[in-house]
Amino acid sequence: MSVRPIIDAGPGLNFLSINKERLLIAILGPFSAPETVQGEVLRKSQQDDRFRAAATVWRKLTTRWIQILPDDTTPELATVVQRVSGLPMDGSRPSSGSGRGLLAVAC
Repeated sequence: MSVRPIIDAGPGLNFLSINKERLLIAILGPFSAPETVQGEVLRKSQQDDRFRAAATVWRKLTTRWIQILPDDTTPELATVVQRVSGLPMDGSRPSSGSGRGLLAVAC
């Protein structure tokens, strides 16, 4: 299984609204997008005429080319965040430490 790149709403809106989805797919291949990004693309396409085509193209690509990622925390994500940050999984603060792990999460 290969890792899909994750796209943000800006490139999605810009490429899809001018019907350049083939170029986007040629560069990225199949890609992923969080639920929040999908919502933003669909909302912006309704609010701004410049992006109107993006919603139609997005819906056509979702079944094969775009994998929608849940916004909810998954056990896998929680494990990675804990490992990288050094923070306990229960949300409490560590008793000591430099906080170096938080910088790694933000990068």
